[in-house]
Amino acid sequence: TLMMILDWRILTAGFSILFYISGVATVNIVSNSPDVQTIRTGEPLELHCESSSPYQWCLYEHNGVEYTTTAKGSLESERGFEWVKTESRCGLHVSAVDPSYSGKWKCHL
Repeated sequence: TLMMILDWRILTAGFSILFYISGVATVNIVSNSPDVQTIRTGEPLELHCESSSPYQWCLYEHNGVEYTTTAKGSLESERGFEWVKTESRCGLHVSAVDPSYSGKWKCHL
């Protein structure tokens, strides 16, 4: 069984980076998945980031590719994972990972 390590680093500086939506509201990332996860091929994967207030859009970055969704957008992804969303939490679920999922994943709200 191949084992991979996911290096899950969202944003630096204690996740205190602020984003402005419509010039008024501020979204702070207040929690996230563990920074490093070890997952075996075929096992499920759950990643998430949670904001201090409702978000408008969510972007995950992995190996130079960006996957985007909105708070009310579809739950399906073209990459083979499912979006798992609430008004303040954006995540993804992979039912069975393969080596292509290894590496750094970043979440931006």
